[in-house]
Order: sequence, then C-alpha cells, then structure tokens
Amino acid sequence: MAAANPADGDLQYVAKRCLPDAQRKATVMADYARWPNSIWWINAAGYRQAEQGQWQEAADKLGRASENLTLQETVTVDLARVRRMLARDGLSAQIRTLAERSVVLKSLLNPPSADAEPTEQAFSKLAAGHLDEAIKLAEGTPAEAVITRLVAASVGASTQQIARGADPASTAVALDTDTMWSSMALAAREGRTLKPYEDYIAGSPWRIELDDIARIKRFLKLALAGKSADAEAALHDLPPFLRGQAYVMGVVARGSRAPQAWRDNARFLLFERERPYLG
Repeated sequence: MAAANPADGDLQYVAKRCLPDAQRKATVMADYARWPNSIWWINAAGYRQAEQGQWQEAADKLGRASENLTLQETVTVDLARVRRMLARDGLSAQIRTLAERSVVLKSLLNPPSADAEPTEQAFSKLAAGHLDEAIKLAEGTPAEAVITRLVAASVGASTQQIARGADPASTAVALDTDTMWSSMALAAREGRTLKPYEDYIAGSPWRIELDDIARIKRFLKLALAGKSADAEAALHDLPPFLRGQAYVMGVVARGSRAPQAWRDNARFLLFERERPYLG
C-alpha cells in the first residue's frame, strides 16, 4: 500500500517502521521535513532529536505529538523526561501540568499518601535513601524483588544488601526494565559474571534494539575503565529512558568517582521509582 501511495506520509511511516533501527533512524529528519504536518513524523523526529541530545527541539516536537490522543499516554512521559533535562528540575510546574495528560506520569510524580500500600511506601523510602525501611516495607509484597535489587545498587547499600541484590540466581524473577541495567552495573562493579544479565536483556519481553544494547554495554565498559568522555559519547542515539538507565549504570559502576553530570542526568531522565537511590 505504501509503494502505491508514495506521497502519503502516514503510510510511508508505517512502512519504514519495519526497517532495521539504523536504516530507519538515518532518514527520520528528512522524512519529517517532507511531511512536517504528519503527527507520526513529528513524533519520530522528536524522539530522534532526543536521542541526539537536542532537548529543546525534541521538547517542541514531542509536545505537539503529546496532544494526539493515540500517542498521548506514552509520549507525555518521555516529554516530561526531556523537559526535566532542559529545566534541570524534576518537579517544575510545567512538568506537573503534563501529569494531567498521563495516568502513568501522574503516578510517577505523586508521592504516596500516609495510608498508601506498603509497596508504594517502600518506593518512597527508597527515594529518600532509607534503604533498611524500604526493604522491610517491601517484604512479602509484589515489589520485594524489585526493591531488593534497587536497594543493592543504591548509594549507601550495606554489604549484605549488595550481596543479596547481586545474586544472579534470582535473575529471571527479580529483573525488569527498571532493575536490569543497574543490576548489571552492580555485578560488573562487584566482579561477578554479567552473563545472566546479558542473557536476560537479550531475551527480555521488552523490545530493545540490538544497537541500543551494544551502546549501553560499550558505555559500561568505558565507564569502568574511567574513560568518562568516551563513555558519554557512546550514549549518542539512545532514547531518553535508556540514556537515563545508562547514566545510572555509570553511577553504580563508578560510585563517588562518577561525574556529577551522570548523577544529575539520571535523576532528570528517570523518575524515583525507576532507579536506585543515587545520593
């Protein structure tokens, strides 16, 4: 259908979605220039510019895309990440206004109430650096494995907490999109094998481009070697969430030797319940 309608931007977008990652990314901005009023190309261009660290341009386009009801829920969360990078502020009024468009963003931003479920309180304690309390609150809840791993990767984690959270035996049960990257960095820092984490990431139910996995692994290798500038360059082309997780990996792997910018960027690109406590 796309071949028979070469002037239809929406159909061309659908067709190009099937291309390999690198091939698709190579023409995004040219395709957007050709179809600047197509909401699909506006959205694609916004994400492409976010991958390149062009935060203002990305915010402008993702802002337009977030007004589309089909895209609104997903795009609004990533728009908040981009705007937090621009503002260098995690809770500006502009960010809170965005939460009116997204149930997910609202849940990520709002602190739990005093009578919230133990799971929510556990994440709140983790965000404040109260690691022992977070572990205790999470015991016996669906979040126990996630909290255990996030605590282990956190600044201030005890030797016992690190040992428990870095145990590869529970990899398949305990890992998810918010824990698999920091857990991998923790294993690398502690001198443990990375294979269980690499296997999990390669076969995870979340669609992660192979090129993005390679970028993150290169970043971790360079970070561990103390090559901060080269590591930073390796993040080019990563989408906001994965870039944030990579910065977390750098902080976990390098500890107090990690650049402050990595710690700050991780805080802005990721919300509190998506990452360990970073100090």
